[in-house]
Amino acid sequence: MAKNKNVKPREDLKEKVNYKNPANTVWGKIIIWIILFSMVGAVIFALILALVNM
Repeated sequence: MAKNKNVKPREDLKEKVNYKNPANTVWGKIIIWIILFSMVGAVIFALILALVNM
């Protein structure tokens, strides 16, 4: 199959690229901390539960 050599990059796509790193936004930081605390809390809860059931 022949490639189309007349393909031009679309100008409207270049203007709309406005990606922000989630770790640099306020909501991203809040979600990261919630996930971090819930993971640590789950490990501590499982440890306490295992010790009680011994």
